[in-house]
Amino acid sequence: MSELFMSEWERIWARRKTMVSLGIFILLLGMSTFLLHRGGIGFYTAQLDTQLHALNFPVFLIKELGFILSFVMLPMFFIDSFNGEYSSGAYRLILIRPQARKHLLFAKWGSMAAITAIFLTVAYIFGHIAGWLLYSAPSTVTFYPDGPSYSILGAFGYSLLYYLIFFLIYLALLGIASLISSIMPNAILAFFSTIATILATLYAPNTLQFFVMNSEITFQVLNGMDQIPFFGSLFGIIIVTYSLVYGVWARKGWMT
Repeated sequence: MSELFMSEWERIWARRKTMVSLGIFILLLGMSTFLLHRGGIGFYTAQLDTQLHALNFPVFLIKELGFILSFVMLPMFFIDSFNGEYSSGAYRLILIRPQARKHLLFAKWGSMAAITAIFLTVAYIFGHIAGWLLYSAPSTVTFYPDGPSYSILGAFGYSLLYYLIFFLIYLALLGIASLISSIMPNAILAFFSTIATILATLYAPNTLQFFVMNSEITFQVLNGMDQIPFFGSLFGIIIVTYSLVYGVWARKGWMT
């Protein structure tokens, strides 16, 4: 299992697009930092805003880039991992060896989760460094109107939880992308089908809109609003999609 994960990990970083995407993401972090600092205001919603400072800057930074991660970079990685190697015939080379399909599937999920964690970790560290370089830090901070106040240490914990919820949302996105990729071998069709599925959640109940409105909903959840419906929907999607992908992989003929 560990050998499959390392093999998958090496293939990911052997692709030029991985380093290029990470470089572009860091560049976007810098551009978003410049624009946020120039405006000096972070928006919870179109109607709610607050002054930026060192403690709340990291959460508003990832808010600015959540759209890029959700609709471009992460779906590209997820679908390339599942569809690209199927189209190129790499699956056949791997599965002719005495490896269980489920181990390869777990290695792919694990490597994609690790890639997601790297992007979020880079943004988290970048946001804190930029925030402390550009702003002063108040003694306490309220992250949402009428929400609780946090000390400096509590603010670090809040921003960490904020990024962790983003990570969970992206794990659900991985489940959707891997399911679509497993039943739709064409990478381009799978990519646009994944994006269409995410956009369709705008017309679903509010508890399913976290793919598009991830930052607003994360603020609300951390403020104690609709936590049970949110986590129920989130983990429900994760359980259902991952289970379906596992079933497809157990039955599909990858050697043809």
